[in-house]
Amino acid sequence: MLSDEESSLTELSSSEDEFEVVAKTERESPTTALTSKSLLSLNLDILHIILQLVHTDRNLGLLSSTCRLVRQLSMPILFARVLLLLSVTNPQRFIPKGLWPHIRTLTFFNNVDVNPDKIVPRRASHKHPHHKFFLDALGKMKRLRNIVGDNIGRMGLPFWALDAVFSTPQISSVQFGPSICLLAELDPSIPKHLRLTGPVPSLTSFRRPPNDIGYSKEPEEAKLILCLFKQIHRTIEVVEMSIETAPFGAFRRRDWPCLRELVLRGGPRRSLRAYLLENLTRMPNLRVLKLEVAHSPGSGPQRICPPGWTGGCPWPKLEVLTVSNPHPDEELFAHLPSSLQELTIRCFPRRYAVAYSWAKEIKIMHEYGWGLTLPTSHELLWLLRRCGTSLVRLRHLDIEFAACSEDIGLMRHIAAVFPTLAFLQIFRYCTDGSEQDMAFWAALGKALAPLTTLRLLRVHFDLRPTEHAGDTPGFYEEIEGTTPQHEQAMNALSHPLSPTVQFVCVMVLCGSSFQWMPYRIVRDPASGEALRLESAVPYSRVAHASQHV
Repeated sequence: MLSDEESSLTELSSSEDEFEVVAKTERESPTTALTSKSLLSLNLDILHIILQLVHTDRNLGLLSSTCRLVRQLSMPILFARVLLLLSVTNPQRFIPKGLWPHIRTLTFFNNVDVNPDKIVPRRASHKHPHHKFFLDALGKMKRLRNIVGDNIGRMGLPFWALDAVFSTPQISSVQFGPSICLLAELDPSIPKHLRLTGPVPSLTSFRRPPNDIGYSKEPEEAKLILCLFKQIHRTIEVVEMSIETAPFGAFRRRDWPCLRELVLRGGPRRSLRAYLLENLTRMPNLRVLKLEVAHSPGSGPQRICPPGWTGGCPWPKLEVLTVSNPHPDEELFAHLPSSLQELTIRCFPRRYAVAYSWAKEIKIMHEYGWGLTLPTSHELLWLLRRCGTSLVRLRHLDIEFAACSEDIGLMRHIAAVFPTLAFLQIFRYCTDGSEQDMAFWAALGKALAPLTTLRLLRVHFDLRPTEHAGDTPGFYEEIEGTTPQHEQAMNALSHPLSPTVQFVCVMVLCGSSFQWMPYRIVRDPASGEALRLESAVPYSRVAHASQHV
C-alpha cells in the first residue's frame, strides 16, 4: 500500500526534467503564490542545489515533509539510490511504482537463505516465477543507470536476477563484490547453455572493487563474464575485475576502441599460454592500466612483456601504469610511451600489509596460495634504467623495495631521470645490515634535492626495533603513531630537500590500520632552508589526501 505522498507521485511526468512540472504547477495555481522571502521563490536550479546540500547532511527527509512542493522536488534526490533485498523481488513486496521514475542506482543485497548442503538439478532454461516481473520492472525504471551487487561474502546473485539486469537496455554501469553469481549447485535458475534473454545493454563501466576476502573463481562466473564482454567491447570504457575470471579470449580477439581504464587484480593468472601484454594489444585508447597481480609461490614473478618484444607500446596514450611484483628482467619498461604521468611499481599485496599476523591480506594469501616478491633497490634501479629518458611528463612515482647498497643510487637516478616529479612515494623495507641511521636519511634527502618540482614526499621508514621473542620471524612489535626515531628520520630527510617540497608524510600504525601522517616543512622565508616539521593534521585537505596508499 502506498502512502498519500507516494500516491501523489504517480501523477508526475516521468520525463527527465520534473522541475518543469513543478514550475507549471506554481504558475497555474494561485493558491501556491509565494512571497519573495519564501525558499520556494528561488530559481529551481538554485533550489535543487540547496536540496542536494541538505541531502548531504542527511536532513532532506525532514525538509521534504514540510510541504508537497518541496517533497516533489526532493523525490529524485531522496530516491536516486535504492537498496533492494533479493527476497522482495516479488510483485507484492517490490519497490512502490511511484518511486520507479526517480531511481538511478539500484543496489542488490542477497539476503535469501540457501542450504549449502542441498544440491539442485540444472535446468534447461532460467525461468523463475519472478523473472518476468523483475525484468519488466527494471525496464520501466527509465532513469536507472547503475547496478550494484552488494552481497555478504561469496553469496552472489541467482542467474535469473543477473539475466534481468544484463537485459535492461538503459543500464550503463555495474559493480559487484567478491561474487557475481550464486554457486551453481545452489542456483536452479542457471541454464545448461548460458545465454541472456535480451541484448546486453551498452555498458560503459564494469567494476569489482577491492574486498577483504578475494574474488570468486567459479567457472560459471567466468562464463558469464566472457558472454557479457563479447557483446560490450565497443562501448565499455572502464573495467576493474579479478584476473582469475578475466575474459582474455575476448580481450585478445576483439577491438576495444573506447576502453580507457583497465584494472586487473588478484592472481595468479589461470593460463600462461600467452604473455599478459599479448592479450591487451587491441586497446589503443587505454589511459589507465593497473596490474595488481600476485603470483604462485613456486613460479615467482611473471613477465608481462615477451622477451625480445619488438611491437612497441600498444597503448600510445597511456597516462597511469601500475605493475606489481615485477619480473627482474621485465621489458615492458623499455616500451613505455612519453605520455605516462603516473608510475607505480609495488608488491601485491603491499609488503607492510602482511607484516602482522592479524592482517586480512595474510589470510587471503594463504587461502589462494599467493606469493609475494619484493624487489631490491638494485633490481628496481635496473628496471627504471630501462625507461631511459623518455618519460618527460612523469609527475607521480610510487615505488616499493627492499633496502640494499643501491638505495642512494636509486634516489639519484630518480632525481636525474624524472625531474618533473611532483609526488614521490617510497616504501623502503629494512633488511639485515641495512642502514637506517640519521646520516643515511640525510644522504637520501640530499640525493632527492635536485627534484625542484617536488611538492609531496611520502616515506615508509620501516623503523621496527626488535622482534618479539618466540614470534614467527618477520612479525614485529606493533607501535602505534610516530616515535622519536620517526621524527629524527623525517628531520634528517627533509632538511636537504628542495624548497618546493611542502609536506612530508610518514606511514604509521593506527589501531589495526596503516595511515599516512602528514607534516608540513616550516622554512626560513628568506633562504628557504628547512627549520622544523609541524603536524599538518589541521590541514584537512592534505591529511585526507594522505590516507590513500
